[in-house]
Amino acid sequence: MAAKLIGPIDATANQNQEGHRTYKISFKVEVSDIGGANEIGDGPLIASSAAGLPETGSVYSFGNDLDLNAFCTPEVSVRRAPGTDEDGKIKYYIVDKTFTTLPNRRCQDENFEDPLLEPQKVSGGFVNFTREFFRNYDGSLIKSSSHEPIRGPDVEFEDGWDFVRVEQNVADLQLALVTSLKHNVNSSPMWGLPARCVKFSNFSWEQRFYGTCDWYYTRFLEFGVMFNTWDRVVLDRGTRVLFGEWSEDGTRWEVKSLPGGGIPDPSNPAHFTRIKDQQGENRDTILDGTGRPFDGTEAGAGTAAGGSPATITIQAYKEADLFQLGVPAVLGVPS
Repeated sequence: MAAKLIGPIDATANQNQEGHRTYKISFKVEVSDIGGANEIGDGPLIASSAAGLPETGSVYSFGNDLDLNAFCTPEVSVRRAPGTDEDGKIKYYIVDKTFTTLPNRRCQDENFEDPLLEPQKVSGGFVNFTREFFRNYDGSLIKSSSHEPIRGPDVEFEDGWDFVRVEQNVADLQLALVTSLKHNVNSSPMWGLPARCVKFSNFSWEQRFYGTCDWYYTRFLEFGVMFNTWDRVVLDRGTRVLFGEWSEDGTRWEVKSLPGGGIPDPSNPAHFTRIKDQQGENRDTILDGTGRPFDGTEAGAGTAAGGSPATITIQAYKEADLFQLGVPAVLGVPS
C-alpha cells in the first residue's frame, strides 16, 4: 500500500479579469498494489498521498516557473491514467493539484472550520547578548599603545541577532525531520538573506483537537538571523610559532632552518616551537595566518615577523534546506 510519484506530466494556467492566476499541475503516480480480479488494490486515496506531491499552502514553483503569490489549495482530483492498465487493473493514476493567487474564502472568516487551512502566523523580535570585540567598526585591530590586543570587559559590547517565529497547524508533526534540522543554517538564500545567515534555533509543539475525534499539531519554529552569517570569526592566536628565533634587536621573529635541515612547513605541526618573549618567558601571540607572530604594525603580509593579524572562520553549523519545514518563501505573504 504505497504510491510512487513519477513526476508532473501536464500543466495549465489561466488569469481572470482581476489579474489572479490559477495553475493546475497534473502528476503521474504509480501504485504498488493493483489488486486482484474485479477489485481495486491501491485506490485514488493512496495515489493522492504519494510522497513528493505538493502540500496545501506550498508555493507554486516548478522548473523555471515561480509565482510566490500562488499557493497550493486543498483541492485535489484523481483519475485513472489512460492507456496504462495492466490486464484491466489500475496501476497508474493522474493526480491534479491546484495553485492560485485567489484569496482563500476562509481567510475572510474569523473562524476556520478546519484549522489546517489557517494561514501560518509569523512574528519576530531581537535577542541581545554581550560579546568581546577584537576589531573597531572600521576593521582596525583593538590594541593598546604597546600593540597588544585588549581583552576582557573593556572590549565587551552589546550585540544580538534577530529572530523569526513561525506558527503552523499541521496534520503530521514530522518530528524526525524537524529534529534533524535543529541548529542547521540555510544552504541557499532565504528571506532575502545569503546562505548561512538563518539558523533553525528552537522548536516546540502542541497536540490539539477539533470536532469530537480529530486532532492536529501546532508547531512553533524559531529561526535566528545573523546578517554577517552564523560563522564565527576569531583572531588567529596561539602559543606556538614556526621554528625560529627573535632577531638580535628583539623586534622580529625570524624563521630559521630546522635542526635537521629544511625550511619549516606551516602545514606540519612538528615544525612549530613554543614562543617565548625576549626574556625567555612563555607567552601567547597573535599570528599572521602562516604560523608567524604578528608584529603589531599591520604593515602588510610577507614581513619577517608577519605583518597582518589573521582571523580564523569557524563554521560550526551544518547547512540544510530549511524550506523543508514548510515555512513561507517570502515573509509577509500568507501561506
